[in-house]
Amino acid sequence: MDNGFEFFINVAPVAIVILIVAILTVVPYRKEPAARPLLWYLGLCVWLLVTNIGELIAPAGALTVFFAKLEYVAFMYIPIAWLSFSLRFTGWITKLIKPLILIAIVGPAVGILLVFTNEFHGLHWSKIYFYEWKNLSVLKPQYGPLYWVAFVYSWLSIATGCIIIFRSYLKGETLYHRQSLWIVGGTLLPAITNILNLTRQYHGIMKDFTPIGFAASGIFFLIGMYFHRLFWIMPVSRSVIIQEIDVGILVLDRRGRIVDHNRRVDELLSLDTVMVGKDYRHFPFLTQLLREIGYEEGVTRNEPQVKQIFINNYFLKCTVQSNGTPPNGTIIMLEDVSTQVALLNENMFIKNEYIKREKLATLGQLAAGLAHEINNPLAYIQSNIRSLNDVLLELKRQTHSESLEPLFGELAAITSGIYEGFGRIEEVARSLLHIARNDPLEGTFEIASIHDCIESTLNIMKIEFQRTTDIVRKFGDVPPVRMQKQAINQVLFNLFTNALQAIEAQYAETGKRGILEIRTGCDETSLWCEIMDTGKPLAPDQVDKIFDLFYTTKMEGVGTGIGLNLCREIVEKKHKGRLFLVSPDPVTFRLELPLGDTDSFSKPLSKNS
Repeated sequence: MDNGFEFFINVAPVAIVILIVAILTVVPYRKEPAARPLLWYLGLCVWLLVTNIGELIAPAGALTVFFAKLEYVAFMYIPIAWLSFSLRFTGWITKLIKPLILIAIVGPAVGILLVFTNEFHGLHWSKIYFYEWKNLSVLKPQYGPLYWVAFVYSWLSIATGCIIIFRSYLKGETLYHRQSLWIVGGTLLPAITNILNLTRQYHGIMKDFTPIGFAASGIFFLIGMYFHRLFWIMPVSRSVIIQEIDVGILVLDRRGRIVDHNRRVDELLSLDTVMVGKDYRHFPFLTQLLREIGYEEGVTRNEPQVKQIFINNYFLKCTVQSNGTPPNGTIIMLEDVSTQVALLNENMFIKNEYIKREKLATLGQLAAGLAHEINNPLAYIQSNIRSLNDVLLELKRQTHSESLEPLFGELAAITSGIYEGFGRIEEVARSLLHIARNDPLEGTFEIASIHDCIESTLNIMKIEFQRTTDIVRKFGDVPPVRMQKQAINQVLFNLFTNALQAIEAQYAETGKRGILEIRTGCDETSLWCEIMDTGKPLAPDQVDKIFDLFYTTKMEGVGTGIGLNLCREIVEKKHKGRLFLVSPDPVTFRLELPLGDTDSFSKPLSKNS
């Protein structure tokens, strides 16, 4: 090999080409933590080879010294790139730390500045000599103290990186062993070539082959980092197969560190694109996912486990299985099944709607028979009540007894109440027919007071209220409005009944009497009535469904889910008013009826309108 000049000038260009190919191979992975320092390392190796070639071919003198100084840009920063690569590859550092970055930039920069100003202090090279061979030459200086400081700094940094990598080989997962072997082997090459340079007086090789050693180490790092990944495929194939598929793939080692992932899993879990080497606990959605699927570090799964979960607004089919034999990691595959779930929900909705229609059809048949069975005896009883009332009036006229006047008055009130009660029964039967057949409710509009409707309804229910409920009236000064009195009475009856049942449920648990508070008032456009009770409140999931047909909060056999739906239809469709829930706790409903002329809706709708 002689002095090594000719060998170096032939090998260095080939090494540069290989390094450039290596850089182009790593560029697609530049967002991964370990890839960025590896790119810097490879780039600095190219710089080191180019400046060494310049030193060789430049005429001995100032130009040779200039290229020798440029070499120190690489010599000072290569150890930093190498140490950064080691820390990121092993996961010791997963994010940028500004103080360390500042030290890594400023420290070598000071060293480079001292090299370029050596003529003024002579601390780096105390004397300069040139060794020439044919048309080639190299700088062979006598080294000063700063050179040895830089030498110790460089090799101490490289040795530290080697220890970190070697430690990951000994204590890490078997998953990383092939990678670590290549990388540890790569760290030895610059040391071997540097030893050759320091012992040149024994073998006669005058050219420093340390740049070739650094270049070779970069190739070894590339092989270890990318050609021996978990999937054991080349980066181009990995990009096509892993990155482009529509299934999210995430790979963890036994300690929960992220080994590999693709773009789809980044989208599904809103993950950072730079994840390799990081602990899964750094990512909230990923942590939630692993908790829901029952992931445990180091636990072996003999069979794949499949589970469907909802996370980050996606319905995901999650498949978890161990990797390797014996297991040295976990592979998680995520498939977005939101569309399929939406279709299933839509089918379920259609099925429920069909069931509702079947219920309505059955209810229509029952209601028709019920109305027929009720109305015939009801008409007979009403006729007898009227006859009884006429008999009482005739008896009162004939007796002329003042002592019996209170008795006659009480009997008249009783018969009037019975007659009104039968009127309510008739209205309920008519409402059932309306719900079943979807016919418009009929009735006569009249000018009436909301307070009269309230008192009339409370009077009918006073026996039920006595045991558990106190009535509080907070009536405002409100005018009479045009309404279907029987229909509004039915609305109030339903609202009071619901309130009473809620209070009774609360009373059964606490033994404390409840309050039914009725408030009335009006504004410029409408009269309003609020009905508040201190019974059991509504749950949050019940609020939006409280007016749905067949939805009930009561026990099976107690509620039908018809009342509030019918009340809203009476108020909003017949009276152009509003009925809505003001508060779920305490439960408060608000009834609003429009003031002014109601002729536009005073006539019953025909079935054809």
